[in-house]
Amino acid sequence: MPIRILLADDHLEFRECLRTLLESQTEIEVIAEASSGWDAVAMAREFKPDIAVLDVCMRPLSGIQAIEGILHFSPHTAVLMCSMHKDDRYVMKSIDAGAKGYVLKDSDGEILEAVRSLSRGHIYFAPSHSRRPR
Repeated sequence: MPIRILLADDHLEFRECLRTLLESQTEIEVIAEASSGWDAVAMAREFKPDIAVLDVCMRPLSGIQAIEGILHFSPHTAVLMCSMHKDDRYVMKSIDAGAKGYVLKDSDGEILEAVRSLSRGHIYFAPSHSRRPR
């Protein structure tokens, strides 16, 4: 059974590239796409994805703000934040909201590793964040 993914990013080009990368893997299927946090919550409610890959900063509802709604309607969905922000404040806010992972958009191959990790019930944080003291 494939890993069912919801992608949410307000940049269409990035979403298309990420979809291509994810679907190049035989065990991954992108089942829905959203361009805002509101749309991500609606898609999670409808499709119940295994993993939601969310951009941290979308408008009008950010990825971090969308986590609560996603987990309300689809409590078994693991949330992976994907961001250009390296600031630990975003990581901590994501964790506090319920995210199971955080990767940087410019990290080669890390998104695939993170998706696989979350699909096995583990957490995944970019090595640049996981080594910092909390």
